[in-house]
This record gives sequence, C-alpha cells and structure tokens, in this order.
Amino acid sequence: VNLPVGTLYVNTVNGQTGEADFKLFRRANTGSTTITSSAIATQLTAATYAVTIEESIVGAEALASKTISVTTTAATTDADVLAGKINDASFTNVSASVDTLNRVVITHNDGGEIKITDTNNLITLAGITQDSTNVTYEPGIDPASPPTPRVYRGSNWGALTHNSSSTAPTSLATDGQLWYSSIVDQADIMEHTGAKWDGYLTVNANTDPAGPQVSATAPTTQSDATALVDRDLWIDSSDLENYPKISRWNASTLKWVAVDNSDQTTEDGIIFADSRSSTAGADETDAT
Repeated sequence: VNLPVGTLYVNTVNGQTGEADFKLFRRANTGSTTITSSAIATQLTAATYAVTIEESIVGAEALASKTISVTTTAATTDADVLAGKINDASFTNVSASVDTLNRVVITHNDGGEIKITDTNNLITLAGITQDSTNVTYEPGIDPASPPTPRVYRGSNWGALTHNSSSTAPTSLATDGQLWYSSIVDQADIMEHTGAKWDGYLTVNANTDPAGPQVSATAPTTQSDATALVDRDLWIDSSDLENYPKISRWNASTLKWVAVDNSDQTTEDGIIFADSRSSTAGADETDAT
C-alpha cells in the first residue's frame, strides 16, 4: 500500500506467448486500488451475467478467484445489484460501493491487484475498460487483438513508457524520464584492497586486459587468446534473468567458480552500486 509513486518493478515472463519477456511497471498511485464504472443508468441490458474476480492476497503468489452471478434489469438500481453481488462473495480484500453519481467503485483495500474476467460483457457495459483509470488489459494480452471474453487488470501499477537502446537519447528529456541501456557486455567491477576501492585490473594485474568477459558460454582463454589466470572474471549472458551471473576462474582447480550475489559480507562476496561515471559523458569502458 505504501510503496511510493515512481517505484519500478519488472514483470518477467508475463505472457502467454511461450517466450521470455520483460515489461517495466511504475507505481502510479498509493493507498487502495480503485476501479470506477461509468454512471449506471439503463445500459446494463436485462440479463444474467457471470463475472470472475481474482484478488491478490499478501503472502500468496497466486490470485484468489471467485465467480459471481449478476441479474440486471436495465435500471439505475443495477449499480446496487452489482456492488451487492461483489460484497456477497466475501472477498478478503475486494469490496464494492456505489458513489453519489451512481457509479460502481470496486476497491482492493491493500492496494493490490484485481483481475476481472468479463465473461458476458457486463463489466465493459458498465464502462470499465482498458482505458479506465487504474485499469489495463491483463499483462500478456496484445491490445491490438484482445481475446473474448475481455480480461482486465485493476492495479496501482501502470506500464512504463520507455525506450531501450544501446546509446543514450540525445533529444531533450523531461524531468524524471528514464533510459534503459540494452548493453549487457559492459561491467565496472572494482575490488577493495583493505584501504580503498580500485579497478579490478589494477588489483589483479594479470587478469584479462579487457576486463570481465561477457559471453553465453564459459571462456577457455582470455579475450586476447592468452591463457586464463587466477581470478579472471566471466559474466554469463545466457541467463539474463539472473544477470549478472558472475564466475571467477580458479587456477588451482581449472574451473569457473560462481560468485554468490547474495554474499555481501565475506571477502569473496559482492556489493552492487552505481558504476563510475566517465568524464567524457559516455559509458565508462576503462577496465582499470
């Protein structure tokens, strides 16, 4: 609930395409998640509708699901009927109310996620669509060809508009605009000498002169074709979901030994921080 506006997270493999994908989301609101319909008049054609609502629950990975049946009469009282059916389902976090404009307001009191499968088009008729505030299609759905029935996601997170590029944008950026570099083969790694931080090559002079090797397969030589030496570094680019997956060459065993990214206390561990900036304003490429 209290995550600040602007917080980012990456939704990984959200789709239904069978391919690995990554989508950035930005926290758009704090507090409860709310979804608001249009004012209910006579647009809900008299019929019986099924709606499946799923809610996120703190500590649970899967959404909890319930299906409700709503019978409408194409009257203004349909707002109370819909809200009442949602409340009768006794969700853990989701409730509904009718405001002074006769709009149905669906609320997740923990600021969590609300997934709605609009089986018979009731929710869409009520004016809740992918263009409503705090509402999008379910992640993984192509907006250009959404399936039937429509599946909506109510959330305080919104998809982040961004550009991925190997070069920084040169046009004037607005305050707070983000740029994500798609380069994965540049890493600024330093080592603490006991007194200060120095570039990895400065401390380990015989290691690869070009710095850590980044490749999908384990290197068998240094980048200049000379033999690997103790403490050479390799970053595995075949596993970007766990990037950076770093290994250190052990000259005694002649094996690559994985660096534990969670170890931030021992001398063999690693601490992550911003890289050193370049005085030229470009990416820093100095291996030392």
